[in-house]
Amino acid sequence: MKKLLTTVSMFFLLAFFACNSDNADHLSENELRDKIMAVHDEVMPKMGEIHNLGKKLKQLSKTQLADEDGASKTIVSAIEYLEKADDGMMDWMGDFKQPSKLRGNKSHEEIMAYLNGQLKQVNQVKKDINGSIEKAKELLDSYSKAE
Repeated sequence: MKKLLTTVSMFFLLAFFACNSDNADHLSENELRDKIMAVHDEVMPKMGEIHNLGKKLKQLSKTQLADEDGASKTIVSAIEYLEKADDGMMDWMGDFKQPSKLRGNKSHEEIMAYLNGQLKQVNQVKKDINGSIEKAKELLDSYSKAE
């Protein structure tokens, strides 16, 4: 009877620690996911600004002023940068997988590696979005001062 009680106790202890380990793994995965989503949530509202700046630059490229000094190439480059930033966000969002969808198919270490890679990617998306907006605004400002 003592042997049975000891075996059952050991089973419950192992099950308890296994569950706590899974919970800790899930918690660390979710914390990293939250960091990723915080970056996304910071820059996602800027997508409308990207579209508006792109429209303004396309309009500017049609003006006679834009034909001076090879300016149209600079404007086209700024438009392409905005489009690249927009595409980067859309592609990243389409490819991103929540940790809960990966569990069962991947180990905790694989999920953490995936999420760390996603954090790098979304930070690059942020850099592209902010950089393209800054470049577009500077360009538009330089032409508005020239008029």
